[in-house]
Amino acid sequence: MTSLITGVAASLSIATSEYLSTKSEGEGAKNPLRAAVYTGFAYALTVLLLIFPYLILANAYACLGLTMLDALLVIFLFTYYISVARDLPFGRRFLKMALISLGVAGLIFAMIGEKFPQLEVRTTKGKLKLPDDYKGRWFILFSHPADFTPVCTTEFVAFQKRYEEFQKLQCDLIGLSIDKVFTHLKWEEWIKENIGVEIQFPIIADNTGEISARLGMRHKQARGTQTVRAVFIVDPQGIIRAILYYPMELGRNMDEILRMVKRLQIADKGYAIPANWPNNEIIGDHVIVPPASTVDTIKKRREQEKAGEIECLDWWLCHKK
Repeated sequence: MTSLITGVAASLSIATSEYLSTKSEGEGAKNPLRAAVYTGFAYALTVLLLIFPYLILANAYACLGLTMLDALLVIFLFTYYISVARDLPFGRRFLKMALISLGVAGLIFAMIGEKFPQLEVRTTKGKLKLPDDYKGRWFILFSHPADFTPVCTTEFVAFQKRYEEFQKLQCDLIGLSIDKVFTHLKWEEWIKENIGVEIQFPIIADNTGEISARLGMRHKQARGTQTVRAVFIVDPQGIIRAILYYPMELGRNMDEILRMVKRLQIADKGYAIPANWPNNEIIGDHVIVPPASTVDTIKKRREQEKAGEIECLDWWLCHKK
C-alpha cells in the first residue's frame, strides 16, 4: 500500500509539473512573468511531491521489491489519465515521468529492518528467488567488484574456509558480481585448480548491473557497473539485519561477519551484545540485559542481582553469562 501511495504521489506530482510547464509554454509569448511563475511551480512540485515522499517513506519501488513492470504500470496509468484530462501529448510525458520516477526510486535502497526485496537471480547453482528460497534460514549476500581479481580471490577463499561454520549457524552464503555465469564458473575452476579450494556457495551473475543498483552496491568509488564490497545479513524471516560496506581496495574481515551472525542470533533471545564480544573490556563474555524502563523493572533488576541471577554496574547496565 505504501508503494502504491508513493507511486501515485510521484506520478501525480510529475503530471502536475508537466501541466504547469505546458501552461508556461502557452503563456511565454503573452506574459513572460506568468510563464516563469508556472515553470517555478512545476520544478517545486517535482522536488516536493516526488522526491520528498520517497525519502520520508523510504519505501520506493526498489525497497519493497516492486518490479520494474509494476512501477511502469503505475506511471503509465496516471500519465494516461492526466494526458487525456488535460489534452497533453502522451508519449513524451510518459517517457519523462518514467525516467524521473525510476531514477528517484533508484536513490532509495534497502535498509536495516526492512524486508529484503524480492529478486529472481541467475547463479552458478541455477536460478534462485530471494529471499523466498532461503525462508527459515539466515543468508549472507555479499558483492565483489569482479572475478579474477586479487582481493576478491582471497575473500572467496576466506568465505569458503568458514563455510561449515556458517552452515552450523543455519546461514548460507551467496556471492555477487557483475560478471556472467560462465566467468564465475571459470573463476571457481581456477581457484580449485590453483589454490585447492572448492567454492560451494552460489555466485549471482549481475552482468546487467540491475541487482547491484537496486541494492545500493554501486557507489562513487566503483568504476562503471562494478560494486563496492557490500554485505547484507538477512534473517530467516527475510528481514535485513545488518549491512556492511567495504571499499574496493580493502578485503573484508570474515571472522567479524561470522561473529555478527552469531551475535544477532543471541540478540534474538532478548539480549544486547557489547563491543568486542566475547572479549569486552568491561563485562568480558557476558551479554547485556535490556535496561529497565519502569520503576518496577528497576526493583526486579536489583532483586535479580541480589539473587545472583545477573550482575549490575547500575540498574541500567546489567549483564549475565
